[in-house]
Amino acid sequence: MHRMKTIAKWMALRAGRLEAIRSRIGSVGSLYGILRRQAVFRRTQIDLVIDVGANEGQFAREIRNMYHGEVISFEPVSAAYDKLVKASSHDPLWKAVQLALGEENTTANINVARFGTFSSFLKTSAFCDKHFGPDAAGMTVESVMVRRLDEVLAEVAPNLPQRRPFLKLDTQGFDLRVLKGLGDKLDRFFAIQCEISMIPLYEGMPHWTETISFLERAGFSVVGFTPIVEDRLAVVEFDCLMIRSDQE
Repeated sequence: MHRMKTIAKWMALRAGRLEAIRSRIGSVGSLYGILRRQAVFRRTQIDLVIDVGANEGQFAREIRNMYHGEVISFEPVSAAYDKLVKASSHDPLWKAVQLALGEENTTANINVARFGTFSSFLKTSAFCDKHFGPDAAGMTVESVMVRRLDEVLAEVAPNLPQRRPFLKLDTQGFDLRVLKGLGDKLDRFFAIQCEISMIPLYEGMPHWTETISFLERAGFSVVGFTPIVEDRLAVVEFDCLMIRSDQE
């Protein structure tokens, strides 16, 4: 997540909903988050970014300050995808794909929120409804195609075994399902950034320890946590940066 995404979520707190203090600067996060990610990219010599849950392309635009290689961005929601295409149209190394990613190949209904950064396959939690209001809840439903990422990568990045890819996940409670849809291709990635929710914003999303444990079992180690959503002193969400253990 990223600066424009921050602005959209801040707008959702208007009209007296400032109880929850949004400190999101997105995937670039704080200065600490910026420096940690830059260090990871340098150490692992990343040459391909897989951007899952791209929204309007905020993450890819942000990393262009320090990364100039290939980016493949996935976004299922039509309105956000149209803006993603426009954002990527003048960058020959940035490809947009209209697709949702998950644990199985299917079609599913996604809840499209007025503020699109909240759009999710999952229903917003009582905490989310209380603090962010109706603009965060799904206003409409859109049917989208969902595919496993391991199969999609065989099509869009057939030379993956020769690449040094970075995986960014921002799927509003769906990150673990995307990871499971990578199968044995998960170990092809050199580093991963995912969203960790300490206080669930969506019903049915996994506990934050599940995602970290899954990645640790797959051979990744945490190298940075950047707070991205706060409610008073409580951190609601972190961006979690992990690196393959053999790259440390």
